[in-house]
Amino acid sequence: MAKTKNGSAFSAFVTSNLIDVGELHLDAVQHQRQENTLPITFRLLSIQLALAACCISVLALIGYNYGVEYLYRPIPEGPATNPITAYLCLSLSLLLLISGQNNTSSVIRRFFIFTVFLVTIFGFIGYLFGVQLIPSTLFFDDIVHQELDRGLSNYLSFNTDIMLLLIACSQLFECIRRYLVSQLFAFFAIAIPCLSFIGYFYGIESFYSHMSLSTALLGFLLGWSSLSRTANQAGFRAVLGPYTSGKIVRIQILIGMFLPFLVGLFLLPYIQQSDIAVIAVFVIFLTWFMVLMICVSSMVHEQIELIRQEATDQLIKAANTDHLTGLLNRRKFFELTESEYKKAVRAQRDLTLLMVDVDDFKKINDTSGHSTGDEVLIRIAETLTNCVRDTDLVCRFGGEEFTILLFDSSESGIKRVCEKVLASVEALMIPSFTEAHGPVTVSIGTSLLNESNNLNSALKTADEAMYKSKQSGKNQVSYQV
Repeated sequence: MAKTKNGSAFSAFVTSNLIDVGELHLDAVQHQRQENTLPITFRLLSIQLALAACCISVLALIGYNYGVEYLYRPIPEGPATNPITAYLCLSLSLLLLISGQNNTSSVIRRFFIFTVFLVTIFGFIGYLFGVQLIPSTLFFDDIVHQELDRGLSNYLSFNTDIMLLLIACSQLFECIRRYLVSQLFAFFAIAIPCLSFIGYFYGIESFYSHMSLSTALLGFLLGWSSLSRTANQAGFRAVLGPYTSGKIVRIQILIGMFLPFLVGLFLLPYIQQSDIAVIAVFVIFLTWFMVLMICVSSMVHEQIELIRQEATDQLIKAANTDHLTGLLNRRKFFELTESEYKKAVRAQRDLTLLMVDVDDFKKINDTSGHSTGDEVLIRIAETLTNCVRDTDLVCRFGGEEFTILLFDSSESGIKRVCEKVLASVEALMIPSFTEAHGPVTVSIGTSLLNESNNLNSALKTADEAMYKSKQSGKNQVSYQV
């Protein structure tokens, strides 16, 4: 039987020498891909955080409605969560809970964004020009008036207004698919309640001003919920990535966030009261700067990892496929067939092996050239793939030989596939050959794989059956079991 000279010997050499490298990478790549569940976890966490914020907002409003002060003023005589703040946080919570992409969901989300955006913008302009455009007594005015008259703090404070505005902007940019910008707004929104927490912890009133502890908690929950909604996008995706760089970045962020805080806590007894604010500002700036720089570096590392991953995928593909036809190569076919054979033996079912060889292939090369021979091989590979199911395996076994592994096929099904292959190949039109020399044909031999007939034995049987087809006149099938 004639063997082809087609295909580059150098390519075959490179492919064979890359096989071991591809195998070394494959397990690691699959492990990384399976492990990458953090973005999904954070997106689910986004819903839980929004639900928690929704509950706290509702509790604050219930506190106003039934006169339960500690529900909206967690620290006696301290700042309160203003009713306007509670309503805005409730709106943002509902906004973050709506995840659908249909028109109705989009309209509802835009309505909530517009409401929060409008109120906070008016509040910002009012603080900027010293004009109260949003009165603090808009809701539950009797209670708020009484508390203000008693000298208690109950305002939509400037820091609260900016925090809610940043979260609204984060959601606005998410709606228009500017995910990195959305994450930056959410990141800076989270910084404001963190500043308030530090103020409460260190006893620095200027750090939290009129923002209550419950408002700070609401902002923290809403900011993280907004950030987590885009966990599978842009910078946050890089931080949560399954690659080694992503794991290192997550550790760096934890250290960067907690180490300065712990150092400040340790030094607190040794610092003069007048210097506490300066030290706290330094700690906050250092922490947030470190986290931001780490996130930026993670995005750079992610791009490097993606480039490396693409190269690895190409390497694996080169190790497992035939460079000319794109079919499985002989090595990969053996690997998959051995695996399927073991499963079939356990399940007590048969597999069917087809050996397909192009008739008179040397004649095609000699009369029309190797480029035409390559085209014939490519077209036959496409034809064989189209003649079988997606679950079946097709391989370029070597030269002009192809093998097909059929799963769960009856005797009539096997015959139907073989007849379809013969007819489809014979119907191929190769402009530089078939018009002058007639149709291209193939000869087929079949064999069963089962407990009594392993892969090597089945290949030998199918090869003998294929030779029998050639000796009997070619362009036909010989069935052997």
